[in-house]
Amino acid sequence: GDGGLVIKEPGEDYLRRLVAYKKSYPELKILLMIGGWGSNANGFSPMAANPAKRKLFCDECVRICKEFGLDGVDLDWEYPTYAAEGNEASDDDTANFTILMKELRAALGEDKIISYAASDSGDYIDNAAVLEWVDYINVMTYSMGDPPYHNSPLYKSELTRKRSGEMSIEIFHNQGVPYNRMNYGMAFYGHGDGTIYPSSVKYYNIKEILEEGTCEGKNVKGYNIRHWDDVGKNVYLGDASGKLYASYEDPESLGYRVEFLKKKGMLGALAWEYREDSRDGVLRKALRSLLNGYTPVVPSADPSVEPSLEPSTEPSTEPSQEPSSDPDGMVDLGKSGTANCYIVTEAGSYKFKAVQGNSSTSVGSVATVEVLWGSDCISSVLYDGGYVKFSTPATIVRGNALIGAKNSSGKILWSWHIWIPETVPGDNTYGMSEHPIMSRNLGALVDATASGSVDERSFGLLYQWGRKDPFPAATATDKTTSQISTSESISKPTTFVSYNGDWNSSADGDLWGDKSDAKTKYDPCPPGYYVPKREDVTPLFGGAATEAKGWSYNSGGWCTVGDPVTVFPLAGYIDVNGNYSGKGSAAKIWNSHHDSANSAVAAYGQFISSSTSASRSAQNKAQGASVRCLSVKKEEFKNAEGMPVMGSYEKTSLANVGELSGLCFSKDKDFMWAVGDKGYLYKLTFDLQATQIWTHDADLEGVTIDPSTGNLYMAVEPKTVYRLSSPYTGSKTTVFTVTDAENMGNNGMEGITWHKGNLYIGAQSSATLWEYTTSGTMLSKTLLGNVAPGIDEVGDLYYDEQTDLLWVSDSNVFKIYVFKGDVSELLAVYNIDFIGNPEAILVDHAHNCVWVGDDTGSTTSKIYKISFTGL
Repeated sequence: GDGGLVIKEPGEDYLRRLVAYKKSYPELKILLMIGGWGSNANGFSPMAANPAKRKLFCDECVRICKEFGLDGVDLDWEYPTYAAEGNEASDDDTANFTILMKELRAALGEDKIISYAASDSGDYIDNAAVLEWVDYINVMTYSMGDPPYHNSPLYKSELTRKRSGEMSIEIFHNQGVPYNRMNYGMAFYGHGDGTIYPSSVKYYNIKEILEEGTCEGKNVKGYNIRHWDDVGKNVYLGDASGKLYASYEDPESLGYRVEFLKKKGMLGALAWEYREDSRDGVLRKALRSLLNGYTPVVPSADPSVEPSLEPSTEPSTEPSQEPSSDPDGMVDLGKSGTANCYIVTEAGSYKFKAVQGNSSTSVGSVATVEVLWGSDCISSVLYDGGYVKFSTPATIVRGNALIGAKNSSGKILWSWHIWIPETVPGDNTYGMSEHPIMSRNLGALVDATASGSVDERSFGLLYQWGRKDPFPAATATDKTTSQISTSESISKPTTFVSYNGDWNSSADGDLWGDKSDAKTKYDPCPPGYYVPKREDVTPLFGGAATEAKGWSYNSGGWCTVGDPVTVFPLAGYIDVNGNYSGKGSAAKIWNSHHDSANSAVAAYGQFISSSTSASRSAQNKAQGASVRCLSVKKEEFKNAEGMPVMGSYEKTSLANVGELSGLCFSKDKDFMWAVGDKGYLYKLTFDLQATQIWTHDADLEGVTIDPSTGNLYMAVEPKTVYRLSSPYTGSKTTVFTVTDAENMGNNGMEGITWHKGNLYIGAQSSATLWEYTTSGTMLSKTLLGNVAPGIDEVGDLYYDEQTDLLWVSDSNVFKIYVFKGDVSELLAVYNIDFIGNPEAILVDHAHNCVWVGDDTGSTTSKIYKISFTGL
């Protein structure tokens, strides 16, 4: 922590031996890697915060590089602002990291390499800000999941937990990091399930696993079948049913990762870690060969035989997505990222790569391109050198057009929407989202205004849910009642399809990325924007828009929502029969959520038809509705000054405590009360010994205590509040029901806490918070998304009377939100994505911690003791 550096064992002589290889291989570069995970990164935070300590650190880096002939420094601070298993953290770490990099560059000079390791999430570091002083970033696209999920997935699939490697790289790129300043992380290790396999599976054991059915002395026969996930491009070990028990990488999976990084124009690859490769270097040799143009060959007969390598017959010639120049003088609309929609605001000549939406996949062999509709906006169009090129009239015509690429048989291979508005669309969070929301509907020529009359220029275009191509706001002329597949919708972009409320014969529920962190190739929004998820804009899509701040309805043809308000025109919609309806009186606005639980033909949107009827509801996917795009960039929340700082955590398994879902103190605060979904009340000591006290056949989701009487109040999903009087041996009393929660089902009441003589009660649905008297009178109702953009649901809540703060856990976005006690302002947000299902929370000043219960097991729960300073 003082800035000094010590070279750990095996020590300085070993380092000199490594550097000696440079005599035989002068191209070799050797960097000093400083830090690591958890306690290995301890010392960074206090050092980076102090100018004198930073100077000592930089001087030490210079000294060691000179003394040992090193080529630079790689910092592995895991992670700034995040305390993990023994390292310190401060909210100022991110800013201090940037300062440290600037000072390190000044000390080392321009001829030394500076790099750093970064989390796959893109969090903790202002990655774009430090590029001025670093050479490249090592993106750690691994340790993304344990079985039944892949450790290091390339693309999103059913076996991906949160992010894939592709999503991770796009996060950095959207932050402003060029592809050629990043290395892609290759995992030379695997993760096992901890039962059949050890939790860490080394690649040097793979041959033994496949051939002998043993792993480090354990019998894994029957679970050692090599499987291939063709969606995620991942190899894994499993049983005959295909269930994943261990994930790892081999030459075949590395081949797809190298192909990906080459197409993106990335700098190269890193591997973690060398020592877990086989002794004969299968992975490291494969990675080098793949980077040199070889391709993996999968054996056709025996899956236990590792894939081999052969020279590639078709080396990649695909250019980077960021061409450095445009010799033809045309503006490259896809330079910052490809999409299905491009915005043009000035007359001129333009081009974009003929790829499938937000991907690098070619659309195929293009013979011709033509304007499918909107020809008055486009004066000429042609296909040349892999690009669609077009020009506008010299006097630009404002409107929309659709350009299609066809093969030699006249089949449409792909199509792109050209959006030519009168003014450039702006965006703002409007107090509703962590992401800026576009100021107008997709395809609208101007922003809607509360002008007293309907302005059709503000309507925009209409979309059948999941389709990438728009329809004008008019009765469809080309329509059919025969369902088509997703692939057929590509070749029929102008055909409006409806059969029993749906257009899609395959019932694909993830076309617009509801289950993904990345934009899909079917997303209709322009570069830098995407169709919002339901949880991205909870005030609009979480429930009734009439309850969102800024809500106002005007029969003249518009409504407003947000703070500052944004205006939504009542643009109408195309009904399931292809007829345009509701102009000036109704609007339907899609999000990406697919209603798979209730109807295969339905997806979610906001249906606005009057001042009181504006609610989230499942709509038939065949309808044509508006889309309001969301920026991929996120406006990060900064905790208020003086708020507690989260530190490290301890995890404990609670045997025989099923589905822990609520916590509160005892009357004297000498132990904790805990409840679980299985209907049990437990006495839980601070050394985490649980004793069952009471049971009732009900879904107990939360518990709190009347500090004067000791009576317990319990939230029972979906709508009921019980009281259990001291000494807790009798029967419960049903106190009241929350009428608003009657129809919420499994999204109903999840938390309850005492608040100044009353009860705060929270629900998953719309992150709703009510305040009730103990006799059952509702005092207030708040949608927490109006105060905390990004919150999705209430997992549990705890009112801390000592500090007058309300702590809320969100079990969907894995965060803790801290509000003023009257819920008038959000003060802090803490990331707890290391917890599987955070459904219980309790602030404990005596132990300087926050207890969080993990509702993940029917018979065994987990509880986390998270340390906080300044609590």
